Amino acid sequence: MTQPHPTTIVVPLYGDIPTAARCVRSVLDHVDLDFHRLLIVNDCGPEVDEMERQILAIIDGVDGVVYARNERNLGFVGTCNRAVTELDTSENDVLLLNSDAQLSAGTVDELSTVLYLSEKHGVVTARSNHATIATLPLRTRSGEEASPERSREVFDEIASELPRYSIAPVAHGFCFLARRSLIRNYGLFDEVFAPGYGEENDFCLRVNDYGFSSVIANHAYAHHDGEKSFSSLDRRTIQDANERRLVRRYPHYPSAVAHYLEDGIDTADWFADLLVPSDARKKVLIDLHHMSLIYNGSVQYALSFLNHLATLRDNGMLDELEFVIATSAEAIEFFGMERYGFRVVANEDLDELFDLGLSLAPLNAAGQIQRLDRYCVKWVASLLDIIAIRSLPLLESDYSRRQVVLDSLRFADRVIAISQATIDDARAYYPSLSSDFADRASVLHLGVEHLAVKVPGAVFDLEARFNDRQRAAVRAGDYVLVIGNTFLHKQVRETVAALEGTERTVIAFGSMDEDAGSNIVPLPSGYLTDADVSALYDAAGVIVYPSAYEGFGLPIAEAAVHGKPIVLFDSQVAHEVVDALGLTQSAAFFDDFRRLPEVVEQAASLPLPDSVSVRTLQDYNEGVFRILLETLAEPVVIDRVRARNSYFRATRSYELAQSARAAHLEWRLSRRSFRIADAVVRRLEFLRPIARGARQAIRRERPEIDG
Repeated sequence: MTQPHPTTIVVPLYGDIPTAARCVRSVLDHVDLDFHRLLIVNDCGPEVDEMERQILAIIDGVDGVVYARNERNLGFVGTCNRAVTELDTSENDVLLLNSDAQLSAGTVDELSTVLYLSEKHGVVTARSNHATIATLPLRTRSGEEASPERSREVFDEIASELPRYSIAPVAHGFCFLARRSLIRNYGLFDEVFAPGYGEENDFCLRVNDYGFSSVIANHAYAHHDGEKSFSSLDRRTIQDANERRLVRRYPHYPSAVAHYLEDGIDTADWFADLLVPSDARKKVLIDLHHMSLIYNGSVQYALSFLNHLATLRDNGMLDELEFVIATSAEAIEFFGMERYGFRVVANEDLDELFDLGLSLAPLNAAGQIQRLDRYCVKWVASLLDIIAIRSLPLLESDYSRRQVVLDSLRFADRVIAISQATIDDARAYYPSLSSDFADRASVLHLGVEHLAVKVPGAVFDLEARFNDRQRAAVRAGDYVLVIGNTFLHKQVRETVAALEGTERTVIAFGSMDEDAGSNIVPLPSGYLTDADVSALYDAAGVIVYPSAYEGFGLPIAEAAVHGKPIVLFDSQVAHEVVDALGLTQSAAFFDDFRRLPEVVEQAASLPLPDSVSVRTLQDYNEGVFRILLETLAEPVVIDRVRARNSYFRATRSYELAQSARAAHLEWRLSRRSFRIADAVVRRLEFLRPIARGARQAIRRERPEIDG
């Protein structure tokens, strides 16, 4: 078993005597100085004599401590170099400890043990409240750095869930344990980084060139005040200059840090602030990633839910929750998203953590689902239907959608399905779905929007939106109203063909066929108000909803609200909704278009529905909010989140690798194509005189051949 190695703890002193005193006391309190040793170097700060007096008083009579004072101020870099090359003549490893840091019990031994878990571990640093990539929690709900108290609380709760160490691009210099052998062979700090900032990163990157890695010891903790050495202006100036110097030396450094933040951090580390309870408000992302810039059904559901949330907030029911809406910049402007009173972020600007992500529309894009995985410790997916997967023309327009939808169903903590038929369809299409999918999926039937409910005395603005033929048909009333749109699975075309020539007038809502028979009145969809649609239902005699594929089928509920019998294409979801609404007496089904005229006549004599209790969008919104609260209340299963996170990290890495390979292949092919082209040209130049001679010989032998 790996054991700690003897370590010399070097503490350079400059200013801020109380902080320096706390640092030294933390070493005395938490380090076995019979095994390790402490070297304190006074760098002649503004209160050099008082610093010396107080520090000597603290260490008086303590074995294993050496105190030294520079003849002049050398700066942090110079002091560290002097300490390890001149003052400390031992073969101990060296822990450079900032005077604004404080060690915890067991920190030094854990750092040393981790250093020797591999011969290729070169430098180790501890977790802290203020240590850039070694900070814990690394990200917070608020986006602000956690307080020292919160940092320690998170460490105490989450450390056991973290791997013992993480390989990082560099180690933070506030608590910096390096192998003595590396210092001996490659030197310590480059004086070009004096007085400080960037010197430890330069050392880490320098020894990495020889195969030695920087490591973060996830089970070791040290407090760090930070920014005690320079004024803010000097610090910024020095830091910027040294960062530029680092990047010139190591062009790969920025990408190495970015890749570590993207793929190198353990899931429990990334979501640490969300995994440990606190008094902070829970954050919920309302994901509207690909919101269409039209007022279709999905958009109406989403906006209705935002209205519902705004009402809850105004009634004081969201005090413990913070909601953030994310969608495209175009949708933010088009729908005026700020009017709901929640913070709104454009998709490309989202970079914060959430306790829950709620996708109100189905997840269809790879970037969308990867974003939920990265920023939301839990998420809820909506399942309306999978027609975009079932329909090959739709699928082939974006084949990646097939995998995205499957992944959304596999990894969502909860799935809100608008019908049992939709759940069954997804399981039939994706037989690889695990058995727990059914446990995570909840059926929440849609409801009608309040404007779709019958409006007493509603009339059309016939002159503005209808032509003469349409106006006449509407005024006559008692027509067959066919509901649909131009998608083929809505089967409007087949329905119109089956009803053409019958005695009843047919208004085909969603049809663009202006050349239909004399009893067919096409009515393109997309430009009528909700009140117009309500009035269309009200004046109809029979509603026909022939869609072959639906997730729910709102026209069934709307027909019930208006007290109209309805004819439906025979499908599982149509029967489910009819049964749920108690409409079995006023609904008729068909599966053969040749029988449709007969079924329509039968439906005209069916008893009309009365006192139907139809769900509204308010009911649906309340159900979505209830599931949201239930999911927030459920404990996070970190192994499940880690498995999800690992999957999407691998997907991202694979995609990046594929892109890199594709770019490299394109480059190789382009070079090869140039080589081939050059070779062909050269060959053609070589063959040209031969071909010319051959033509002349043929002409001599066969003068009848011209050219």
